[in-house]
Amino acid sequence: MRSVILFSLGVFAVADQGKVTMWGTNDLLLEGMCEYAGHPVNSITDPVLASYLRAGFHCAIGDSNPNFGIGEHCGKCYRVTSLSDNGQHGTPGSRGSAVVMISNKIAEGGTSHFDCAVEGFRAITGAETGIFDMEFEETVCDEISGTPTIMNYGPQNQWYCKMMFQNLGGWGTLSSVNACLQTSDSGEVCNDLQLFQGQTWTGCPQGTGTGMRFELTQLSPTNVPATIECSCSGSWPWPTGQRCDCPTNFIVDAVDTTTTVTTTTTTQTTTTSVTGFLSTTRTITTTAASCTYIANANTAVRFKGTGGDKLKRASYSSVDAYLDDCKAHCTRDPTCLGFVDDPTDRRGRMCKPKKASVGYHKPSKTFYSKGSGC
Repeated sequence: MRSVILFSLGVFAVADQGKVTMWGTNDLLLEGMCEYAGHPVNSITDPVLASYLRAGFHCAIGDSNPNFGIGEHCGKCYRVTSLSDNGQHGTPGSRGSAVVMISNKIAEGGTSHFDCAVEGFRAITGAETGIFDMEFEETVCDEISGTPTIMNYGPQNQWYCKMMFQNLGGWGTLSSVNACLQTSDSGEVCNDLQLFQGQTWTGCPQGTGTGMRFELTQLSPTNVPATIECSCSGSWPWPTGQRCDCPTNFIVDAVDTTTTVTTTTTTQTTTTSVTGFLSTTRTITTTAASCTYIANANTAVRFKGTGGDKLKRASYSSVDAYLDDCKAHCTRDPTCLGFVDDPTDRRGRMCKPKKASVGYHKPSKTFYSKGSGC
């Protein structure tokens, strides 16, 4: 069953209904299939862990609505609200609500079932045992503070990596990871990582180098992408347990909000400070008389190329520089109505200019369509 909840921010969200049970004490996080607290962290109090995990506000989920899969939901946050003061079999409690993070899989599966550490379960139900009816909806992980930390969970091996991404803000998880190995000749070798299990990823570029640069991307529930970049200096491969802190975290504004609207001209600029939903202040730079682009996540355009240059991400020092040049090339071409940012091309991530203004659904690709001022 579903009900519609109206947030105070003016955004409608659909709440599903299910059941919540008690998993155990917080030390069971050490065994969680998302692997946050396992080896090499071996702790439930290490500051590298998100505050939800350290406080016991985390839950296991089953195999349907939401489906644990191989860990795609690890790190996501849900508001779980009890629907009654009493459990299904009369267990006394007190109706409550809490935001919890996904940390594990329920061994026997189940649909719309959250099995929570006792601290979170108590906040939701007012009890320490029982089965309680509840409703839940995905929400922003707004208690996250600090920045993400990247860790090597695998052995020190130039041919294999197993990377963990801790303390992710925004929507709490990642949809894709790109890693670029800085080589001794000042070049880069880049590769898209694959989700392995939980929040661990494999598939780093092979070889040795002087550093590794990571591009982390997450999608909002409405499939709006956001990307942050983390540059990690020092020799590669890393020893087991080595950590690298990112300079910034994901930010979610008041209305869903990782929508990307960017400009390409370099006229006089002004800056404005905006406080987002995570109570984090960011600076947005706008330009006068500029061409704006709107990011349409999971969208591609079949054929309809302009014949213009297809720029490769590997030729640029950052994602921002790459996308800015893609936009600049499209802006200069009156036949270009947008471009597809394609990280799946076997030749490497590249942008492909198009004569179309709309596309079709295609996972992992983003179509940047021309907006106003072009």
